[in-house]
This record gives sequence, C-alpha cells and structure tokens, in this order.
Amino acid sequence: MIHRQQPQHGPPHDPGNGGHAEAQVTARSRIGTGAQVRGTAEVACGEGGADVGVGGGAGARRAKSRATTCSPTGCATPSASCGAWPGRADARRQSWRISSWPHVPWRLLPSGAQYPVGGPALPGSTDRVWSRDRFLVEQAMRRHLLQVGYADRLLGQLVARLQAAGLWDRALVVVVADHGIGLRPGRSRREITRNDFSAVAAVPLFVKGPGQRKGRIADAPARTIDVMPTIASILGVRDRPRFDGVPLAARQRPSVLNPWLRVRQGRSGQLVSLRFDTFVRARDAELARQRRNFPRGLRSLSRIGPNRWLVGRRVRSLPVSQGPLQVHIDHDNAFAYVDRHSGVVPVYSGVVPVYVTGHFTGHKQGGVPLAVGVNGRIVAVGASYPVRDATRFSMLIPSQSLRRGHNVVEVFAVTAGRLLRLGRAPR
Repeated sequence: MIHRQQPQHGPPHDPGNGGHAEAQVTARSRIGTGAQVRGTAEVACGEGGADVGVGGGAGARRAKSRATTCSPTGCATPSASCGAWPGRADARRQSWRISSWPHVPWRLLPSGAQYPVGGPALPGSTDRVWSRDRFLVEQAMRRHLLQVGYADRLLGQLVARLQAAGLWDRALVVVVADHGIGLRPGRSRREITRNDFSAVAAVPLFVKGPGQRKGRIADAPARTIDVMPTIASILGVRDRPRFDGVPLAARQRPSVLNPWLRVRQGRSGQLVSLRFDTFVRARDAELARQRRNFPRGLRSLSRIGPNRWLVGRRVRSLPVSQGPLQVHIDHDNAFAYVDRHSGVVPVYSGVVPVYVTGHFTGHKQGGVPLAVGVNGRIVAVGASYPVRDATRFSMLIPSQSLRRGHNVVEVFAVTAGRLLRLGRAPR
C-alpha cells in the first residue's frame, strides 16, 4: 500500500520528541506490489532519511510480541542485526534498515558516485530559509532529486534481494521517511508553515503485505505513529501493546464537520493548521511542478538559469574574448582524470565532478550571467551569487558531458551574446 501520507486529522499527539513535526505526519499511502514500491514519484517528496522495515509473513504471526527491533543508535535485543539484509535462513526476523539518504549533504548521483562540493553546502539557504534567488533554489531541487535517485536505487536493491532470497511474497515491507522539504524561493526549507505545509509535513509511506499482488492508494490522513499498529494488524500479532496510532485501514478522510489537518511546528511548538482539501491541492501541485522541471529526466538537469539557448553550442561557434575578471574553480584537479565506463547509464568509480563551483577573485557582485564549457561545448548556464565577503558560482553539468580521462572545463561570463573567458580547469 502506498499511503501518500498526510498530516494528522485533529489534535496532534505530542510524543515528547521536542515537537518535531516531521515525526508526526504522512502524505499519501500506497499499498502496492514491488513494481509500485520501486521508483514511485512520491519518493521524491522527502528530504529526510528513509526507514525500511521488513518483517516475516506467516512466521511473524506466531511470534506474538517477540519481534526483534532495531533503532538508529543500537539494537533493542542482543540478538538483533541492525541494518542487515534478510536472508533465507532468517525469514522470521523483523529487520530495520535506516538510511540517511536523501538527507543533506547532497553530494551523490543516482549511481552512488560522489561529486565534490566546494563552498557552501547549500547555496541560497540560510537558517533553513531559502533566498529569493530562483536559480539557486532550482539547482538545490536538482541536487536533492539526484540523491533521491540513489535512495531509490537502494530501495530497488532491497526489493531484488528479497526476491532473490524467496522472501518478497511472504514479507511485510514498510518504507517511510521522517520529513519532507520545502523548495520554493523565499520560503522555509525545513520548518512547517502554512505555505510549506504540504512540502515539509508530507512524507511517503509504502506498505506491502504478505502475499499481496495488487496495490491501491489510500488517500486518507495518516501519521508515522500508525506504522507499528499497521504492522501488528496485518500480521495478526496477539498481545499487542497499547499504541498511540491506529492501523492505516482504520484511517478515514476528514469529515465536512472537521476538515482540518494540524501539525506542531518544530521550533516554536505552535500548531500549524491547514484544510485537508487545500493540502491535497498544494501537494499535487508541488509534484506536478517537479515533473515539469524534469521533462527529459536527468537530461533536464542543466536546463535552468539565464541564456539557456547557449546549452549545446560549441564554444568555437560563438564570439569569445578574454574577460576582465578571473575565477578560481574548486577541485580543479578532479577534471584531470575522470574514471567513467561506457554504457546507457554511466557507472563511475570514486568521484565524478558534475558540480562546478568556485569564486571570483577581486569581484564582489552577484547576478553575473555565466556559462560552463566542457571540452569545447557549453553544457550549463547560471549566475554568480554573493556570500559573506565573496562572490561565488555553482552549476550542475551533465555527467554525459565528461569523457573518460582528461577534461577541460571553462567558465565564461555572458554579455550581449558574447562569451568572456574567466577561468579554466585543470589549470
């Protein structure tokens, strides 16, 4: 089941965790087969880490309350194996796999390769609030979704491992995140507000029951405290403890008389309320916006910023002169040798420098239109931005633009259709 989680309907429970709203909300759930669990668009909603729970089927029903559990800090019982993949010989165990992906810092590609990050880890973000620089926020969305792609790969590996071990059909699999992320200029990245309620409070929740073949979407509000009651209900566990939540099957859409969703704001502790229908519209609009930003998948990564008409043009076909300014490109030696293997989906070993960052020398003004050339072709555009006492730049380039071995990267200023060469790497 994919429960596209939504915030709790009615007064929220305060479990004493400091009021962190991310632990209290879910956005829409889907109960589904392996194909639905893997690669669904809702996974892209969460910034926080993903928790994957795998429990046995018929064997777990007889286990009553003896199921072993694991936590991020250690195992609840000495015999537990935290983070271990289930195997044929241990089909009755309850396993928890806690992953920090796709949480910040963002530095991973879907393949699992890392890219160097120079300068601020999150350009445009100050105290969990985005600046009004649309380019930097759109770039952040792309970096986030690249790392979501890696989290999705890990989830796919888990599903494949369960299938190979002969456990998938019998297993109860639950996937849930702890919080979402706001990706709008001038708005909150992490704190819940009315404007960012659907983006931050909503997280994905997937439930696949033992023997389940057909999926469905349950579009009713749910909370993460509903996960354990749902597990106990599906597996028919006897002698259940008293839960704060309820099984997902017992959740219903808000009524006309009480249509409000409420979540506690993490820092202030205040309740933030939003009508259920308003939440659903905002959630769907955000997902549609992300899809519009990636009409061509990963090939859409560099299609942001000013002067996009330059992308794909050969440098020699454009008027170029030496610029009056200079830039220093971070990690410039990373371009001296790139270890890339051919294939439809590139596979990298170690580090692949797809994030071109650096700073201007002796120049303190943001908003300068820029372009990046790789091996003689413009592959990305962007603009400089001020940070403290410096002027910096950051642009994502397509991994396909890098060839195996030596690469030449150049940064240009763009003015009146002309390119002004500012710096190159390796130097």
